[in-house]
Amino acid sequence: MRDGEETELIQVTYASGMDEIASREVKNLFRAMESLGLKEGTLVTWDYSGEVELNGLRVNAIPLWRWLLNS
Repeated sequence: MRDGEETELIQVTYASGMDEIASREVKNLFRAMESLGLKEGTLVTWDYSGEVELNGLRVNAIPLWRWLLNS
C-alpha cells in the first residue's frame, strides 16, 4: 500500500487449469484476504481464467499474459 492506494493480494502459480491449482494456494489466499479485510484477490496462472468464491470472498484467476497487459 502506497500513498493511500488499495492493497491487492496476488498469488502466482504455473497451473494451466483449475484441476492443477493446488488447494493450498487458494486456501492461503483466502486466509490472507480475511486477515486484511479484503473481498477480492488475484491468482495469476499460466493460462487459466476463472473465479473461486468462498464465504463472500472472491479470487479471480487470470492468465499471465492478460495480467501483464492490464498492469
